[in-house]
Amino acid sequence: MKARDTVISDGKIWEITNYEPHSKEPLTLQDGRRVAKAQAEISFKAGIKEGIWMFAWWKDGVQYVGTCGKTLKEALDEVDGKPSSRNG
Repeated sequence: MKARDTVISDGKIWEITNYEPHSKEPLTLQDGRRVAKAQAEISFKAGIKEGIWMFAWWKDGVQYVGTCGKTLKEALDEVDGKPSSRNG
């Protein structure tokens, strides 16, 4: 049985298959580089999100980050590359 993961890297969606050690389907060098790059990007973003979360603070039931009134959700969406809902 193989486990599958979907990863978004460079604006493209990649399906990564975790091959079993005895599988007859070897990864090519290009596949290995793509997997390593995607895993590094995921780990980097996870670290950024963890750091943002650790320094978030509460006011009136809302979590903020920094000193400019950005909410935790807005900051995490920015890391994910989602458009901001803030007005300008």
